Amino acid sequence: MTNNTLKSSLIIATYNWKEALELVLLSVLSQSEKPYEIIIADDGSTDDTKELVKRFKEKFSFPLIHVWHKDKGFRLAEIRNKAIKKASGNYIIQIDGDTILHKDFIKDHRKYARKGNFISGTRVLLGKDISQKLFKSKRIKVHFFTNDITNIHYTLRIPLFTNLFKSPSDDIEKVIHSVRGCNMSFWKDDLIEVNGYDENMAGWGREDSELSARLVNNGLKKINLKFSAIQYHIFHPSHPKDSLTINDIILEKTISKNKIYAINGINKTDKKGTVNKKKLSVIIPTLNEEVNIVSAIQSVQFADEIIVIDSLSSDKTVALAKKYGAKIILRKFDDFSTQKNYAISQCSNDWVLAIDADERISCELKNEILQKLQTNEEEVAYTMRLDYFFMGKLMKHGEFQTKKSTRLFHKDYCQYDGQLVHEQLLVKGKVGKLKHGIKHESYKDIDAFIKTQNFYAELKAKQLTDQPNILTLLSLIFKPPFRFFKHYVLRLGVLDGYQGYVFAKIQGYGVFLRYLKLRLLKKNKSIITKRVKNTIPYLKNGKSILYPTDTIWGIGCDATNEKAVKKIYNIKKRNESKSLIVLVDSLEMLQSIVQNVPDKALEIIKNPTKPTSIIYPNPKGLAKNLIAKDNSVAIRIVQDEFCCQLIKEFGKPIVSTSANISDTTTPKSYSDIHTDILETVDYIVDLYQEKLNTTASRVIKVTNNGATEILRD
Repeated sequence: MTNNTLKSSLIIATYNWKEALELVLLSVLSQSEKPYEIIIADDGSTDDTKELVKRFKEKFSFPLIHVWHKDKGFRLAEIRNKAIKKASGNYIIQIDGDTILHKDFIKDHRKYARKGNFISGTRVLLGKDISQKLFKSKRIKVHFFTNDITNIHYTLRIPLFTNLFKSPSDDIEKVIHSVRGCNMSFWKDDLIEVNGYDENMAGWGREDSELSARLVNNGLKKINLKFSAIQYHIFHPSHPKDSLTINDIILEKTISKNKIYAINGINKTDKKGTVNKKKLSVIIPTLNEEVNIVSAIQSVQFADEIIVIDSLSSDKTVALAKKYGAKIILRKFDDFSTQKNYAISQCSNDWVLAIDADERISCELKNEILQKLQTNEEEVAYTMRLDYFFMGKLMKHGEFQTKKSTRLFHKDYCQYDGQLVHEQLLVKGKVGKLKHGIKHESYKDIDAFIKTQNFYAELKAKQLTDQPNILTLLSLIFKPPFRFFKHYVLRLGVLDGYQGYVFAKIQGYGVFLRYLKLRLLKKNKSIITKRVKNTIPYLKNGKSILYPTDTIWGIGCDATNEKAVKKIYNIKKRNESKSLIVLVDSLEMLQSIVQNVPDKALEIIKNPTKPTSIIYPNPKGLAKNLIAKDNSVAIRIVQDEFCCQLIKEFGKPIVSTSANISDTTTPKSYSDIHTDILETVDYIVDLYQEKLNTTASRVIKVTNNGATEILRD
């Protein structure tokens, strides 16, 4: 396509800053090549912006169109989509309403427009002082000798340099990190092909990077125009970045899943022009739920996929779930957020319904869910009421007056917040409401209910451990009775009768347990910190230690020190041909030793069912006498607090081998360790010496092609 047939639509995004928009429009008047039309993409400005646009319409010889929607917060992606849809040009040049244009700005974008590419131009940052002067003078000329400019060299328009630096790139990481949505251009057909911006990216940040990623996924390359297509960005305070967490999640999924088409973009239909028919996955976390799981699964049989993520139940939960057609994921429980986020990542469908095993979906709620999935255009999640039953009674008062939860959601725009318990779903996008509620029957018997409150108290205490000044004597004394008073009196739990009283009383008891456990955890953490501090000098000096690992009592040392490792062999009276296990604190430390961690090993690491040591080939950076004859070594990422903190602060991997003489029985506890071991090691860690742990880690060999062999289970 030649320049003569290229019709450029200049889209200017703005929101309630008519002073800046006026300078931008003045700079458009001065362009050496005029656009085919201008479209103001207005994210909800007041009438003074409308009046400004009306005034400038008389000054332009080409169309000036004002596209506006109601102010409902930062919705840049949505208003840009509306402007793109409105555009009658075949080439879109996109800027922000706070960027003054060099006189050849439009000319440069048109000059370098090529099929198969999109463009990012040059941005010059103006300081606060020069910006204020421009507002007062209404001048739009900025040059190399203008004061108060950050990257002044970019004020120079040098087409020769542009040609040297403009090689197209489809390196997605480089593309997304060099994108500036305030200075870009695209063929309109290319934007329509990927359905424009993802409107679920509300709030500031990453919408341009996410669009660019989908364009690259669709085969396009990005051209960076250095020293051409220059604009001058007017100073303003930074935007709030509270939306970045969710927007980063959306961007990451676009890249990892090679996504091309925005579900909620310019058009609310699929590429064939028909309304998207959305399939549903259900996730159900379980632990010993044989009493509930069948009824839970039966209530969601309308779903396209049912996933039970089980925390290694010891009853018939898994067998029953399999019998009734659920997909089973076995995963050691760490916390509710991580467990649910992992289950979401395994869902085959975009839409997810999260329920507990003691919850039921009624026929009315089922029909409402299915109807919403097929008719919604904007919502990415839905909240619903929780109908909470306790001791056979529907609780209508206390904290249940306003008890709602977001359970139905699109997985690309939602993630649990990382809380260990009472986790909340972070949603980026519009949230709708369902009329019908989930039936929640958490009460089996009083002992089970108190046991659950004890478990929640433990997780909540862990969650609060690192918060300073959270634990005081006043908290322990006054917060438990206040919880009872709040639920039973202030929130009218008294109206729920006997059941309301019992529930409020147990809630107060749960708060008491939380702060009691928090006190014990902080005391234990203090002890661990002291023991780590005492142990590290021995490791640094090549000494041996006797310490509690995440499995059994072990003998250890610096895994990079050959002399220290040799001493371990001597203590155990063991042949050096038998390799030892290496402990690391994280995947990052593992990857510093093993260059290419097989996918199967990563799957085992991310979904642990028990402590597992994995044998890897060709390790680097370890003591030579640690490595087996076939040039392999067993490595385990530890989970317990002491070992994690010890290795993290030491900064190197450490050795782990059972605390026994070779070919003798592995000790079940510290008291069973042979005196020869106790007298030979350089340092004994005074921690958990009453602990009884009889099971060593599982040992698995994983090859590069993903094959596994269990050597010890």
